[in-house]
Amino acid sequence: MSSVIVDNVSVSFYIKNGKVVSGRSDNNFGGNIKRVSANAKIEALKNVNLKLWDGERYGLIGANGSGKSTLLRVCAGSVTPSNGQLKIVGTVSAQTSMSDGLIFNLTA
Repeated sequence: MSSVIVDNVSVSFYIKNGKVVSGRSDNNFGGNIKRVSANAKIEALKNVNLKLWDGERYGLIGANGSGKSTLLRVCAGSVTPSNGQLKIVGTVSAQTSMSDGLIFNLTA
C-alpha cells in the first residue's frame, strides 16, 4: 500500500540580484519574480500538511501562484522542502506530460 505524507512542509526560494540562488533550478515563477526586490525570500509553501493514500483521487485547487505546482513537485521529489518532512511509502511517479493518459479523439 502506497502513501504520501507531507508533514509541516515549507519551501522557500531565495532571490539575489534578481536570480534564484536556491530552491528550484528552472527559475520558473510564472513572471512573479519581476515583482520582488533584488534580494528577497519567497515562501512558496508554508507549513503544509497532507496525507494521500493509495487508490484515492484528489483535486488540488487554488489561485495562480498559490503553490499547487510546488506542492506536486515536493510530492514527486523534485523539490526539497526547506522545513518539514516528506514521507513516501511505496512508489510515487510524476505525470510529466500534459498528454499522458489522454485519448485525443474524445471530447470533454
